[in-house]
Amino acid sequence: MIKALLRRLIDGFERRFDYDSGYMREIVAADTAAGVKLLLASQFLTHEFGAPKHAYHAAKIRSAMRADCGPCLRLAAAMAEDAGVEHATVLAALGHGSADATVTLAMRLADGMLDNAADLPEIVAEVRTLFGERAATGLAAAVVAGQFYPLLKRGMGHNAACEPVLTGLLAGDATKRAEATG
Repeated sequence: MIKALLRRLIDGFERRFDYDSGYMREIVAADTAAGVKLLLASQFLTHEFGAPKHAYHAAKIRSAMRADCGPCLRLAAAMAEDAGVEHATVLAALGHGSADATVTLAMRLADGMLDNAADLPEIVAEVRTLFGERAATGLAAAVVAGQFYPLLKRGMGHNAACEPVLTGLLAGDATKRAEATG
């Protein structure tokens, strides 16, 4: 019964985001308890902890980009836009376009965490000052989320072939601009 529920949840996720969750299905098939634990981990990794959604998703996208998994990056961008994050913010997180101060700080946090930067304590202090302790936890979780799934998939042998994710996102931006002016 639990296995069937997990499969239905995965089916819905795949449909909603047009994403191949084969690795999740493998986990559920091999070990139902592990599938439940993955669901619980997913709930933690998608909890924003009160962080502004544009900052949370920018940190997650930046981290996913650095993990170098095309499908995961495409999914992070789709989830951001599904949550109402502007396309321009998604592009800024990818290094294309400008970002407001909150998004820039979230990207600095992601880069600092992933680089174990010498100035990370100062960045974390800025994040705490601007967003608060609770939201700072959410941004840190967003960075972990951007790495968690690509690393899990890679370790399970689900290495994704390089995809032109950025090209597609930029093309989508051009289409949206044309529709707005057309």
